[in-house]
Amino acid sequence: MNGDFLVDNSTFKMNNSSGNCFLNVTGNVTASNSGFLTLCTGSGNSTLTVDGNVDIISGSTLLMQEDNNLGALGTLDINGNLNIAASATITETEVNGTGSILFTGAGTQTFTNAGAMLNQIDVTVNPGVTLQMGSPTSAFSGSGTFLLSASATLGVTSPDGITVTGATGNIQVTGTRTYATGASYIYNGTSDQNVGSGLTQNTP
Repeated sequence: MNGDFLVDNSTFKMNNSSGNCFLNVTGNVTASNSGFLTLCTGSGNSTLTVDGNVDIISGSTLLMQEDNNLGALGTLDINGNLNIAASATITETEVNGTGSILFTGAGTQTFTNAGAMLNQIDVTVNPGVTLQMGSPTSAFSGSGTFLLSASATLGVTSPDGITVTGATGNIQVTGTRTYATGASYIYNGTSDQNVGSGLTQNTP
């Protein structure tokens, strides 16, 4: 669809059947005023591709996957910035389901998290992408994985840098954290920073 997509004080679900579902938005996507945006509700996969920014604000939720279907995947493919505001949430709610966030933009993308990121949401920063963490406390969390691809760049803002385990730094997922050989790093926090164990996991 052309233009922006707003879910305001309402619920929108992409997929309620067994078939795969795709929605492409050329502008921005916003969930506000306790809005509820669900990507995958059936046994098929769903992909939301956004050329602009995604803002989850004002107590709203981006639910990546909600049905207990083995292997069902809800994917957010984003070319702009991703913002989880205070009291907002990105999550998935089923043991057999998975959420996936792909950062695929041509320029610098910013990820800011002042809310909550829960359960199995796998995050991939594609080759050539520069992902800037939006604040020292912004972190990817939950039980998913994190992959910084070769030739991708990560702007690190946490005083603890990036780590391979534990709930410190900008990357805090409890699944596997992979900082690929050939990735680049910019430490640009507002205070003194430790590089963290993630920098030496593989050769930058």
